[in-house]
Amino acid sequence: MTVPATLAPKLAKMLPRLASDYDGEVVATVRAIERLLRSSGRDWHDLAATLCRPVQLLNSDWRLDARFCAGNATRLSERELDFIATLARYCGCPTDKQLKWLHDIVSRLQGAT
Repeated sequence: MTVPATLAPKLAKMLPRLASDYDGEVVATVRAIERLLRSSGRDWHDLAATLCRPVQLLNSDWRLDARFCAGNATRLSERELDFIATLARYCGCPTDKQLKWLHDIVSRLQGAT
């Protein structure tokens, strides 16, 4: 099991504190990370697995993929159209699951051309 991306900002703030010269601060940080991981049903093993998993580079600019799909709207299902319309309104970054679905749609469209 991997650590959810929603925890990344909090972990990014905590991890540098592990380099402290003060043992008490290091231990307190370790315990805070453990509480954070446990709050999402994860542990240190999950954190390690997340750090070791290969990075998937589906497309450096997912918006290009979404525009490609929108340009092929007549070849999309109603559900896919709704999904692409939702992505068009995004201000942040889609989840891994959404990126995978987008990539699958793009692959199907490119394979059919």
